[in-house]
Amino acid sequence: MDDYNYNQDLNYENEQENFNDNEDEEDDNYLQELHLKLAEMKKERKEAQKNAQILDNRINMLKNEEEKRWKNIENKKKKVNEKYIYLKNVADNMKHLENAKLKKEKEIEEKKQNNQKLKNEIKNGIEQKKLKNKIK
Repeated sequence: MDDYNYNQDLNYENEQENFNDNEDEEDDNYLQELHLKLAEMKKERKEAQKNAQILDNRINMLKNEEEKRWKNIENKKKKVNEKYIYLKNVADNMKHLENAKLKKEKEIEEKKQNNQKLKNEIKNGIEQKKLKNKIK
């Protein structure tokens, strides 16, 4: 019976060793899987960070470009406003000159009419004197 117990103990120990070996092997496989997953997750995190940096750079570039465009728009608005003011001043000056010209033409026309009236009065006066001189 001692042999039997001894054999049983040996069998039990062998089974335990096999079980422990299997368990160690399973643990090793599990750890390897975890290590691979961890490595993959690190790689994915690095890739995500790289993509985030690329997007951040793109956003900054677009913001800078937008800022340039707004400055360009503001400069063009300023130039258009300056041209508008210049053209408005030119138009006002032309209107003023036109009004002055019309006023001058009206004055000239009035003087012509007055001169014609005086000329006619002088002519009539001369003709009346001639008539008086003929009558006498």
